[in-house]
Amino acid sequence: MGDKVSSKEGLCPVKACWSGKGLPYAPLDWSNPGDTWYWSVGSRTIVCGFYRDRYIYPPERLRVQDPDIHFGSKAAVKRYITSQFPNADVDDFFTSFSRMVPTTINRCSEGEN
Repeated sequence: MGDKVSSKEGLCPVKACWSGKGLPYAPLDWSNPGDTWYWSVGSRTIVCGFYRDRYIYPPERLRVQDPDIHFGSKAAVKRYITSQFPNADVDDFFTSFSRMVPTTINRCSEGEN
């Protein structure tokens, strides 16, 4: 399965309403080698310059029956993972990528980091 993302340092900021695939903002090679998950962000941000609205999309092979399937919350992803992959380690899934996507604008002062 994908490499673990253990640090938020070094994450590349992205523009509002941007999208991409795989690491560091979505799993790569989960649940099978070659599976690439996709991600996108909205325009709303939270303190310290991270996106409030971020979405994750399963690999194409898992979207055959529902091509528009995507998840906007950790709880929704967790329900999907546990229903589709009952033997999967959900914690391992979430540690394989960063759910925190930085914006191109850092609003934190130095003491808040």
